[in-house]
Amino acid sequence: MPSARRRGGAEEALVQLAQHNGSGMFRFEIVFLEDGELIEVVHAAGVETHLLKAGRLRNAAQFVQTVSGIKRIIDLGRYNIVIGWMSKAHIYAGLAARFSGVPVICFEMGLPDGGLVDRIARLIAGNGTLTCSEFAAQEQRRVGSRRVIAVPLGMDTQRFNIVKLKKATEIRNDFGLPSNAALIGIVGRLQHWKGMHVFLEAIAVISKSLPEIRGVVVGGVHDMEPAYPAYLKAQVARLGLGDRVIFAGSQRNVQEWMQAMDVVVHASYREPFGIVVVEAMALGKPVVASVPGGPEEIIRHQVDGLLVKSGDAMELASAIRRYLEEPRLAFRCGEEAKMRAEEFTAARFVERFERAIDTLTKASAAVCV
Repeated sequence: MPSARRRGGAEEALVQLAQHNGSGMFRFEIVFLEDGELIEVVHAAGVETHLLKAGRLRNAAQFVQTVSGIKRIIDLGRYNIVIGWMSKAHIYAGLAARFSGVPVICFEMGLPDGGLVDRIARLIAGNGTLTCSEFAAQEQRRVGSRRVIAVPLGMDTQRFNIVKLKKATEIRNDFGLPSNAALIGIVGRLQHWKGMHVFLEAIAVISKSLPEIRGVVVGGVHDMEPAYPAYLKAQVARLGLGDRVIFAGSQRNVQEWMQAMDVVVHASYREPFGIVVVEAMALGKPVVASVPGGPEEIIRHQVDGLLVKSGDAMELASAIRRYLEEPRLAFRCGEEAKMRAEEFTAARFVERFERAIDTLTKASAAVCV
């Protein structure tokens, strides 16, 4: 695993595997290449962890030392499969597995970006690639020759259990959110491809006819795009939204913020999967998500959610307004969404993941890097 910091779906997927360690076909150990809070989380789940601080790929001496360290772990544990968790980790894991003579699989959460790390990872031989959706799998197949299997992610059913959460009105009161306004929300790291700027444009369009609505953006700054939050706040000023938009920042209790929302928006461009979509659906929220991408494999349009073209603020605004003006549609989609979300639980993700590994390797013990 390249990082032990909580960032998104890839990290959540790893935690789910750790929490089911030993309950299925496989026994896992996890090697982290960077320090962070996930080490403690995974260790608490009963999984043996290792920390090998890899540093930058360009550091040749550190690179050799890290690959050698992974090889020692493989050999001592007598593991018969290695899983490189995303491209950077696969570079280290793939070489270590080759030297140990065991199969290696790459779990790739994102889409191929053509960058240096992505290209190097593709040069490392492997038994196949696992990814999070058929959309992502098709993109991976376009650029590589390895077999690719889609393994849809799952969400934490304990956290996103509507029965265990307070009512939306109570949460709004606790958080100081307006109690008599329609609250439209978006959740995710503040990155351009996540589409928060499109969300703000849609809020501006809707507010012309429904000035009482409020938008809320839940998510923290991303290391690679530190200027994006300032860009969004400048956009709020330019659009004249004033206090109609609330920036909540990074929140650990995302489920409560989502519970407080009337409509949840997912506006990403070419989203590989969209775990937030499933989480919102589990709470029975009317969801609008953008296509193309993973969300169209989750949402059935006009059955358990609405799908719109990514980057189209007018179409997004129209879908949100439709929910607000057609409460029966919003209620029906929310009820159907709760049932649909049961197809994307953590337990089902682990089952699919293990079947995919078995298909590729016929192994029984694995070390994730």
